[in-house]
Amino acid sequence: LGIGGTTSVFSVLQAVLLAPLPYDEPGQLVRFYQQEPDNPATRHYLTGAHFSSLRDEAGSFEAVTALANYRETGLDLVRDGRAQRLRMLRVTSDYFHTLRSGSLRGPGFERRDEVGARRGSSIGTRRVVLSNGLWRSSFAGDPSVVGSTIQLSGEPYEVAGITPEGFEDPIAGPVDAWLPYNLTGDTDPENNSLSAVGRLRGGLSLEQAQQELSSLSRSMK
Repeated sequence: LGIGGTTSVFSVLQAVLLAPLPYDEPGQLVRFYQQEPDNPATRHYLTGAHFSSLRDEAGSFEAVTALANYRETGLDLVRDGRAQRLRMLRVTSDYFHTLRSGSLRGPGFERRDEVGARRGSSIGTRRVVLSNGLWRSSFAGDPSVVGSTIQLSGEPYEVAGITPEGFEDPIAGPVDAWLPYNLTGDTDPENNSLSAVGRLRGGLSLEQAQQELSSLSRSMK
């Protein structure tokens, strides 16, 4: 595992991507990559298993989160007889805590939400966090939406939160809503499908965190 901080990976993006976004202490955010053992210059997305190990064992980070790559998830919201196709992003439970995007209206996601519910199944509770823009345009900014159930593509979802105004994902950009990523179902060791972002603990340098990750990588082989 390798990491890149604001002085390397994010430096190219600072002017066009990170600067306008309301993240608290963005200099503590780093992005993770998997590297081939014989080619440290490579940068791959993470597998579900490696992300879980990183999140559970890397003590240099206050919080670590991941978001799904490759496949954009779309669901239909129907209100007042009108259908709207929503762009969805699947993320792990510490997503909003890691980014420190401001005060989320509602509880957000929990670890238990990472156990995916099948469509049409009564097992598990599907939950969704709405963007501030969608909340205002489709729900008239009604605060009682949080905790209520809405229909997305004919399935019930509990609204677990509303993002602060102006919030965007630093990698995927604008989306309409967020869904929990089914991490328990991501068991394919060849499925490098996750972009991962972490927040350094206060007082730790990027170099100290990299040393810990190097040690963790050796233990995972």
